[in-house]
Amino acid sequence: MTFSTKLCSSVYTLDAHLNTFLKLSLDPKQDQDKIVAGIEGLTSANKKELVQFFPVIARGLLELISVFPPRISLLSFSTLLTIADA
Repeated sequence: MTFSTKLCSSVYTLDAHLNTFLKLSLDPKQDQDKIVAGIEGLTSANKKELVQFFPVIARGLLELISVFPPRISLLSFSTLLTIADA
């Protein structure tokens, strides 16, 4: 049996869409239009990186679902389902 590992020297992603979302999710006082753009950008992010960062993304989206108005909550939930289905 053979195991392989991949060393990542940073906790930051190189994917621009994912990086934008992660920065926005850290500051809930951001403009709602920027948050919507960040959430929508997740669907264009690299699938492999979405899997690697799934726990952080899920936490951010669940937080947005619980804190923001229905427009952002619905978008967050549908994006979470899209990512989980990928």
